[in-house]
Amino acid sequence: MESPVADLGDAGEVVGYLVGFWAFLFRPNYRAATLRSWREAGWGKRSLMLLEGGIATIVGLGLPLLLAWWLAREMQRQ
Repeated sequence: MESPVADLGDAGEVVGYLVGFWAFLFRPNYRAATLRSWREAGWGKRSLMLLEGGIATIVGLGLPLLLAWWLAREMQRQ
């Protein structure tokens, strides 16, 4: 049986992806550090960074858009 602490870790990853997407867009220092890390990385780490960036984009854009769509639909029902 998995502990509740593991669930918190998973939620923390989702929040990290959500925040990371917007931090990359709006925080020059974070973006510069990420790009520096990209330049210094080999192909293996770059592949992982690309995958994480894709996930962060899906979570960072997808969750807010899904929430906005759901709220708009609920508002129309009333």
